[in-house]
Amino acid sequence: MSYRFPRTCPPQPSCQTPVTPCSTIGTCPQPGIINNNCLLCNSNKICIGDHSGHIDQSVNAIAIGAQSGYNNQAENSIAVGAKAGECNQSDNAVAIGYRAALANQSAESIAIGSKAGEFGQGKSSIAIGAHAGTTGQHDHSIILNATGLDFNVSV
Repeated sequence: MSYRFPRTCPPQPSCQTPVTPCSTIGTCPQPGIINNNCLLCNSNKICIGDHSGHIDQSVNAIAIGAQSGYNNQAENSIAVGAKAGECNQSDNAVAIGYRAALANQSAESIAIGSKAGEFGQGKSSIAIGAHAGTTGQHDHSIILNATGLDFNVSV
């Protein structure tokens, strides 16, 4: 299942019938809207939060939090927290925390913490802690940060 905002949704190619708004909140036509969220049939993706998973969310992707996974969230990726994985989150990537992996998180990368891996996290890299690897983290690198200040050193 997938839950989306706003109240009306465009028809989805995987659905046999177009997504239409409910006439009364709380009713659940199939497919349709539940509690102001659009329910898409056979999509195998989840998005909960205002504009989460809004544009081009792929199968098996999970976006939880306002604008998480907002644009181009790839297959099997997870974004949890406001604006986590907001733009261009690649396959099998994980972003947890406010603005974690905000933009351009590469495949198989993990960003945990507020603003961890915020801009341009490299492939198969790990950023843990607030502001860890905020800008341009290299491929196959690990950055741990406990200072709460921007920390971008990677070898």
